Amino acid sequence: MKIKFITEEGLLTAKGNYSTIYKEVIKKSNNICNVLNDSSVIKESSIEIEDFSFDMSQEKAVNTDLENIRRVYNHMKGLSESQASDERIWVAFTLNQGLDYMKYRWMPESESDKIDRFFFKTANSKRPLFRNGIARLWWIGYHTYDSKRINPYELTEFICKDQDYINNLLDIGFASNPKITKAVISAVVDAEKQGAKINREVVRSVSQYVNLLGGIYILDCLSYDEIYEKVTNHIGL
Repeated sequence: MKIKFITEEGLLTAKGNYSTIYKEVIKKSNNICNVLNDSSVIKESSIEIEDFSFDMSQEKAVNTDLENIRRVYNHMKGLSESQASDERIWVAFTLNQGLDYMKYRWMPESESDKIDRFFFKTANSKRPLFRNGIARLWWIGYHTYDSKRINPYELTEFICKDQDYINNLLDIGFASNPKITKAVISAVVDAEKQGAKINREVVRSVSQYVNLLGGIYILDCLSYDEIYEKVTNHIGL
Protein backbone atom coordinates (compact mmCIF):
# COMPACT_ATOMS: atom_id res chain seq x y z
CA MET A 1 0.00 0.00 0.00
CA LYS A 2 1.02 3.62 -0.37
CA ILE A 3 0.89 6.05 2.51
CA LYS A 4 -1.96 8.50 2.07
CA PHE A 5 -2.16 12.16 2.95
CA ILE A 6 -4.87 14.79 3.12
CA THR A 7 -4.37 17.74 0.80
CA GLU A 8 -3.40 21.07 2.31
CA GLU A 9 -6.71 22.54 1.21
CA GLY A 10 -8.56 19.55 2.64
CA LEU A 11 -6.74 19.89 5.96
CA LEU A 12 -7.64 23.56 6.25
CA THR A 13 -11.25 22.83 5.32
CA ALA A 14 -11.48 20.00 7.84
CA LYS A 15 -10.05 22.16 10.61
CA GLY A 16 -12.34 25.03 9.70
CA ASN A 17 -15.38 22.76 9.77
CA TYR A 18 -14.51 20.62 12.75
CA SER A 19 -18.11 20.53 13.98
CA THR A 20 -19.11 18.78 10.76
CA ILE A 21 -16.08 16.49 10.87
CA TYR A 22 -16.91 15.51 14.44
CA LYS A 23 -20.56 14.78 13.72
CA GLU A 24 -20.26 13.14 10.31
CA VAL A 25 -16.81 11.53 10.22
CA ILE A 26 -15.85 10.78 13.82
CA LYS A 27 -19.32 10.03 15.22
CA LYS A 28 -21.00 8.49 12.16
CA SER A 29 -17.92 7.12 10.33
CA ASN A 30 -18.90 8.74 7.04
CA ASN A 31 -16.11 8.97 4.48
CA ILE A 32 -14.30 12.29 4.76
CA CYS A 33 -14.20 12.68 0.98
CA ASN A 34 -17.99 12.50 0.85
CA VAL A 35 -18.40 14.83 3.83
CA LEU A 36 -16.13 17.44 2.25
CA ASN A 37 -17.66 16.76 -1.18
CA ASP A 38 -14.21 16.25 -2.69
CA SER A 39 -13.16 12.80 -3.89
CA SER A 40 -9.54 13.91 -4.19
CA VAL A 41 -9.11 15.26 -0.66
CA ILE A 42 -7.22 12.08 0.32
CA LYS A 43 -4.34 11.27 -2.02
CA GLU A 44 -1.69 8.58 -2.25
CA SER A 45 1.93 9.55 -1.68
CA SER A 46 4.84 7.87 -3.41
CA ILE A 47 5.87 6.14 -0.16
CA GLU A 48 5.22 2.40 -0.40
CA ILE A 49 4.77 0.27 2.73
CA GLU A 50 3.35 -3.17 3.54
CA ASP A 51 -0.31 -3.12 4.48
CA PHE A 52 -1.07 -3.45 8.20
CA SER A 53 -3.96 -3.24 10.60
CA PHE A 54 -4.29 -1.85 14.11
CA ASP A 55 -4.67 -4.05 17.17
CA MET A 56 -8.08 -3.44 18.72
CA SER A 57 -8.32 -6.68 20.66
CA GLN A 58 -8.18 -5.50 24.28
CA GLU A 59 -11.03 -4.40 26.51
CA LYS A 60 -8.84 -1.54 27.70
CA ALA A 61 -7.66 0.21 24.56
CA VAL A 62 -4.54 1.56 26.28
CA ASN A 63 -3.28 -2.02 26.55
CA THR A 64 -2.85 -2.14 22.76
CA ASP A 65 -0.42 0.79 22.65
CA LEU A 66 2.73 -1.34 22.69
CA GLU A 67 1.56 -3.62 19.90
CA ASN A 68 0.33 -0.71 17.79
CA ILE A 69 3.62 1.13 18.26
CA ARG A 70 5.36 -1.99 16.93
CA ARG A 71 3.00 -2.25 13.96
CA VAL A 72 3.14 1.41 12.95
CA TYR A 73 6.88 1.81 13.43
CA ASN A 74 7.80 -1.53 11.84
CA HIS A 75 5.81 -0.71 8.73
CA MET A 76 6.68 2.98 8.52
CA LYS A 77 10.25 2.94 9.81
CA GLY A 78 11.48 4.34 6.51
CA LEU A 79 9.86 7.75 7.05
CA SER A 80 12.23 10.65 7.57
CA GLU A 81 11.74 12.99 10.53
CA SER A 82 10.40 15.58 8.12
CA GLN A 83 7.85 13.19 6.63
CA ALA A 84 6.83 11.92 10.07
CA SER A 85 6.26 15.53 11.18
CA ASP A 86 3.79 16.17 8.36
CA GLU A 87 0.33 16.63 9.80
CA ARG A 88 -1.25 15.75 6.47
CA ILE A 89 -0.07 12.13 6.72
CA TRP A 90 -1.38 11.58 10.23
CA VAL A 91 -4.72 13.32 9.68
CA ALA A 92 -5.28 11.06 6.67
CA PHE A 93 -4.81 8.16 9.09
CA THR A 94 -6.94 9.52 11.92
CA LEU A 95 -9.87 10.49 9.69
CA ASN A 96 -9.62 7.80 7.04
CA GLN A 97 -7.93 4.40 7.19
CA GLY A 98 -7.24 4.60 10.93
CA LEU A 99 -10.65 6.00 11.94
CA ASP A 100 -11.90 2.74 13.51
CA TYR A 101 -8.76 2.57 15.63
CA MET A 102 -9.12 6.21 16.65
CA LYS A 103 -12.71 5.63 17.77
CA TYR A 104 -11.55 2.59 19.72
CA ARG A 105 -8.62 4.35 21.40
CA TRP A 106 -9.50 8.06 21.48
CA MET A 107 -13.25 8.48 20.91
CA PRO A 108 -14.14 12.06 21.95
CA GLU A 109 -16.91 12.44 24.49
CA SER A 110 -17.80 15.83 23.09
CA GLU A 111 -16.99 18.03 20.12
CA SER A 112 -14.31 19.89 22.08
CA ASP A 113 -12.76 16.72 23.53
CA LYS A 114 -9.56 15.20 22.10
CA ILE A 115 -9.31 17.48 19.04
CA ASP A 116 -5.54 17.25 19.32
CA ARG A 117 -5.74 13.48 18.95
CA PHE A 118 -7.18 13.86 15.44
CA PHE A 119 -5.27 16.97 14.33
CA PHE A 120 -2.15 18.86 15.37
CA LYS A 121 -3.22 21.53 17.85
CA THR A 122 -0.11 23.62 17.17
CA ALA A 123 2.45 23.45 14.40
CA ASN A 124 5.50 25.00 16.04
CA SER A 125 6.56 22.36 18.56
CA LYS A 126 7.22 18.66 18.92
CA ARG A 127 4.36 18.18 21.35
CA PRO A 128 1.63 17.50 18.73
CA LEU A 129 3.70 14.56 17.45
CA PHE A 130 3.18 12.86 20.81
CA ARG A 131 -0.48 13.92 21.09
CA ASN A 132 -1.94 12.98 17.71
CA GLY A 133 -3.45 9.52 18.13
CA ILE A 134 -1.45 7.81 15.39
CA ALA A 135 1.59 10.06 14.97
CA ARG A 136 2.42 9.31 18.62
CA LEU A 137 2.73 5.60 17.84
CA TRP A 138 5.43 6.27 15.22
CA TRP A 139 7.28 8.83 17.32
CA ILE A 140 7.30 6.69 20.46
CA GLY A 141 8.74 3.91 18.33
CA TYR A 142 11.29 6.28 16.81
CA HIS A 143 12.51 7.44 20.21
CA THR A 144 12.57 4.02 21.89
CA TYR A 145 13.40 1.43 19.22
CA ASP A 146 16.98 0.31 19.85
CA SER A 147 18.45 -2.15 17.36
CA LYS A 148 21.46 -2.68 19.64
CA ARG A 149 19.34 -4.47 22.24
CA ILE A 150 18.40 -8.15 22.02
CA ASN A 151 14.80 -6.99 22.17
CA PRO A 152 14.80 -3.75 20.13
CA TYR A 153 11.48 -2.76 21.73
CA GLU A 154 12.67 -3.19 25.32
CA LEU A 155 12.67 0.58 25.94
CA THR A 156 9.24 0.81 24.32
CA GLU A 157 7.92 -1.85 26.66
CA PHE A 158 9.13 0.14 29.64
CA ILE A 159 7.60 3.40 28.41
CA CYS A 160 4.26 1.67 27.81
CA LYS A 161 4.04 0.44 31.39
CA ASP A 162 2.58 3.78 32.42
CA GLN A 163 1.20 6.70 30.42
CA ASP A 164 2.91 8.95 32.95
CA TYR A 165 6.26 7.58 31.73
CA ILE A 166 5.41 8.63 28.20
CA ASN A 167 4.35 12.09 29.34
CA ASN A 168 7.50 12.63 31.39
CA LEU A 169 10.13 11.06 29.17
CA LEU A 170 8.81 11.84 25.69
CA ASP A 171 6.19 14.58 25.73
CA ILE A 172 8.78 17.10 26.95
CA GLY A 173 11.48 19.47 25.78
CA PHE A 174 14.35 17.05 25.29
CA ALA A 175 12.33 14.62 23.15
CA SER A 176 13.60 16.14 19.92
CA ASN A 177 16.73 14.01 19.72
CA PRO A 178 16.40 10.20 19.88
CA LYS A 179 20.01 9.89 21.09
CA ILE A 180 19.03 11.81 24.21
CA THR A 181 15.77 9.99 24.87
CA LYS A 182 17.30 6.55 24.31
CA ALA A 183 20.20 7.35 26.64
CA VAL A 184 17.80 8.62 29.34
CA ILE A 185 15.35 5.71 29.07
CA SER A 186 18.17 3.17 28.81
CA ALA A 187 19.66 4.49 32.05
CA VAL A 188 16.29 4.13 33.79
CA VAL A 189 15.64 0.63 32.39
CA ASP A 190 19.11 -0.61 33.24
CA ALA A 191 18.89 0.89 36.74
CA GLU A 192 15.70 -1.06 37.32
CA LYS A 193 17.47 -4.24 36.19
CA GLN A 194 20.17 -3.54 38.76
CA GLY A 195 17.65 -3.31 41.57
CA ALA A 196 16.67 0.35 41.65
CA LYS A 197 13.01 0.97 42.48
CA ILE A 198 11.57 2.79 39.50
CA ASN A 199 8.16 4.43 39.80
CA ARG A 200 6.38 7.58 38.69
CA GLU A 201 8.19 9.74 41.20
CA VAL A 202 11.60 8.54 40.04
CA VAL A 203 10.68 9.00 36.37
CA ARG A 204 9.41 12.53 37.05
CA SER A 205 12.61 13.28 38.92
CA VAL A 206 14.68 12.04 35.97
CA SER A 207 12.63 14.17 33.58
CA GLN A 208 13.13 17.27 35.71
CA TYR A 209 16.84 16.53 36.07
CA VAL A 210 17.39 16.18 32.32
CA ASN A 211 15.50 19.39 31.65
CA LEU A 212 17.72 21.11 34.21
CA LEU A 213 20.76 19.67 32.44
CA GLY A 214 19.44 21.31 29.28
CA GLY A 215 19.87 24.66 30.98
CA ILE A 216 23.50 23.92 31.78
CA TYR A 217 24.67 21.97 28.73
CA ILE A 218 23.71 21.80 25.08
CA LEU A 219 22.35 18.27 25.34
CA ASP A 220 22.77 17.62 21.63
CA CYS A 221 26.52 18.08 22.14
CA LEU A 222 26.76 15.47 24.88
CA SER A 223 27.45 11.89 23.90
CA TYR A 224 25.03 9.04 24.56
CA ASP A 225 27.40 7.69 27.23
CA GLU A 226 27.68 11.06 28.98
CA ILE A 227 23.91 11.43 29.23
CA TYR A 228 23.50 7.79 30.30
CA GLU A 229 26.09 8.21 33.07
CA LYS A 230 24.59 11.45 34.38
CA VAL A 231 21.10 9.94 34.60
CA THR A 232 22.45 6.76 36.21
CA ASN A 233 24.24 8.86 38.83
CA HIS A 234 21.10 10.88 39.44
CA ILE A 235 19.11 7.71 40.11
CA GLY A 236 21.78 6.74 42.61
CA LEU A 237 23.66 3.82 41.12
